[in-house]
Amino acid sequence: MRSLPVIALLLLSTALPAAELADNEVMIKLMNDYGLSLQLLDARSEKQRTAPLAGAVVYGAATRARRGVVLIVGDRDDQALAIAETLEKRDDGVRAYVAAGGLAAYEAARDAYLSAPVEDTSSYGFVIPRDTCQPGEPAHVFEAQ
Repeated sequence: MRSLPVIALLLLSTALPAAELADNEVMIKLMNDYGLSLQLLDARSEKQRTAPLAGAVVYGAATRARRGVVLIVGDRDDQALAIAETLEKRDDGVRAYVAAGGLAAYEAARDAYLSAPVEDTSSYGFVIPRDTCQPGEPAHVFEAQ
């Protein structure tokens, strides 16, 4: 009977998301999926932070993350993972990822995301209706060439 609480605790712990390392592909997917709502935390030491990371909040002990997805850039992956786990436990509704490889990896993923071609939607065409209250043929149909 003592094993029942252990099993329940194990199931509960596996159901909770855990902070994870994000490689280049995962970081690009996060940028695509969350865009400007993706929170970026700069957890590098002052010695390593020679220039500010655009759009990032500098992490300190009192830094709170808002609900949503957080991407953490640190000096070392293990240090950044510890910060990510702290944020997930302390702040409600936070899912934390760590840029595996630090600043260089994050910048490579950001550059790949920004230089990706924009999807061309002009080939889909669209219809301008003559009048939305009357039945009949549309006034004009645009078709891509």
